[in-house]
Amino acid sequence: MICYGITNSITAISAGSLVKLTGRVPVVTCAAALHVAILVTLLCWKPSFQDRVVFFVMSGLWGVADGVWLVQINGASLPDSRLSTAMCGFLFPGREEAAYSNFRLWESLGFIVAYAYSSFLCTYVKLYILLALLAVGLVGYYYIEWGAAASPLHGECEGSLVTDMIAINEDQNLCLVSDVCDSHQRPPHPGREQTTDDRENLENAEEKRLVADDKYLTLLGFVERPRQFPGDVWRNTSLPIIITYVRDGQEQQGVGLARNTAHFLPNHTTLIYNLGVSQYGLQMVSGATVAEGVLFVSTRQLQANCNSSRCVIVNFDLELFPSHVEEDRLHAYRPLVIQDALNKAGVVLFLECDHRLVSGQLEPLVKQATEEGGVVSWATYHPTSSLTHPKMFDYFQTTAESFLFLPMVEASALLLVNVEGVHTKIMLPWVQCALTQDCILPIGAQSGGCRFNKKPQYRYSGCHRYDGSALNIVLGLYFGFDEKRYTCKGKERYFRRVAVETAAAEMAGLEGNATEATSISKDFSYIR
Repeated sequence: MICYGITNSITAISAGSLVKLTGRVPVVTCAAALHVAILVTLLCWKPSFQDRVVFFVMSGLWGVADGVWLVQINGASLPDSRLSTAMCGFLFPGREEAAYSNFRLWESLGFIVAYAYSSFLCTYVKLYILLALLAVGLVGYYYIEWGAAASPLHGECEGSLVTDMIAINEDQNLCLVSDVCDSHQRPPHPGREQTTDDRENLENAEEKRLVADDKYLTLLGFVERPRQFPGDVWRNTSLPIIITYVRDGQEQQGVGLARNTAHFLPNHTTLIYNLGVSQYGLQMVSGATVAEGVLFVSTRQLQANCNSSRCVIVNFDLELFPSHVEEDRLHAYRPLVIQDALNKAGVVLFLECDHRLVSGQLEPLVKQATEEGGVVSWATYHPTSSLTHPKMFDYFQTTAESFLFLPMVEASALLLVNVEGVHTKIMLPWVQCALTQDCILPIGAQSGGCRFNKKPQYRYSGCHRYDGSALNIVLGLYFGFDEKRYTCKGKERYFRRVAVETAAAEMAGLEGNATEATSISKDFSYIR
């Protein structure tokens, strides 16, 4: 046991450093091969008193192999995500406690099973059992390393798939670690064929390269001679223009924001990006029809509230981009919408459609943006590191430690000026990340189950903000981790949020006005 313990301890300490040089798979494969070699030797070996050296050598080698299994399967995840070589820390960042507890639970059951049959079976039978379990464990391990990791690009996993990885330790111990296949491992978008681009995407993901196809970037204005402020701006409207987007089911909120901006900013243009509102939804809310890819707004509320040169509905076809861009929880389409409008107008104020202006005095915001770097945002009380999956930092060639004390800003409200720095250092990497599935959606990332009770507060909470996390990384890098350079300086309130129920009540009041003139007073009384 002393020989085993010494080699096991040395291997546990050195395995992490070795994995950084060679990768996890070669190290684990060598450990498994060593285990197989020892088990086969034990099957063929007839021990004698003269073989004491062989006995101690095999004990030491068993400790070496077991040290690799122990650290690489159940070892702790290091703070720097690039050094997180343990499987539990790799698969469950922010949820390590539950993963380790699960590991130990099945380890304990393995002890019970091993000791239960130990007195009833011969040694060679137990060796065959170990060989069989080791083979099954390796199949599960390689599936997680290659099969489950590659399935987001091939659409082999739908929803949440639970796979099992079985590992063997020196005590004939059966250990089971449940691996959750994240919901981003899903079938390809209907009607889309997987292409050779998928192989390139896989290579980029493995090397953590932040790249995107030029055809997508060109559509969004990333060209050799881009439009930039102040030379290329809209001249026939006050700046900034107001932009938002509407998804299926958000029609009422879109109408509400259109009316709100018309009230507070009558000389500013509002662009409402249609991101897949169904024909039925358009007809229900606005009486709109879709023909030949062009949206015609002709009747009812949307026409009544967005029917002038100051309010324009833009059909934005998400099918032109990678399929993951359409997924609602990622909001990967948000930076694309913002970049499209910013490239056209030069200065934009982006608001989610559930926001409402409470003031039309935007001059201080525009002045701050034009004088101090081109961005005005609104900070939260959460550190960026607490709401950003550790593996996203790799794509920006930085570490989570740099963002421990940098407040996260909301992605739901942004004022942007299309100066060179914003175009090349903020919007370009933000868009590139949004178009790169493994950047915006690292394996294991989720938006729910936040644990803000972790101490210290800057630890990863288990929640990821997808496009919002990417935005905060690029802002921090560009502005030298000084949030004062890109957050709103004053205490004046510019926006408020409106619940879905309130927007529905407003819509009901508008429809009542159109059909029952005598009920106007009653409707507005109900809304208030």
